[in-house]
Amino acid sequence: MVRRRVLEAKECAPLGSQAAHHKCANTKCVNPDHLQPVTHRENTAEMLARKSLVSRVRELEAELARLDPGNDLLDLVPVI
Repeated sequence: MVRRRVLEAKECAPLGSQAAHHKCANTKCVNPDHLQPVTHRENTAEMLARKSLVSRVRELEAELARLDPGNDLLDLVPVI
């Protein structure tokens, strides 16, 4: 991904198993000053803390309900 390459260029080293984390929370951002290398665990923990994953799941569920109101996936336990 572009943001990963941008961060590797800024750090002058490959990220290896680390992720390119957006400090600004804008996943489309490629500003090197807004990116930092983190472990996948740190990246997931931060994403859960700001509830972006839950928001995204809700958006996708709403779109699925609009496109296919009878879809079996909509009967699963809702995201809290």
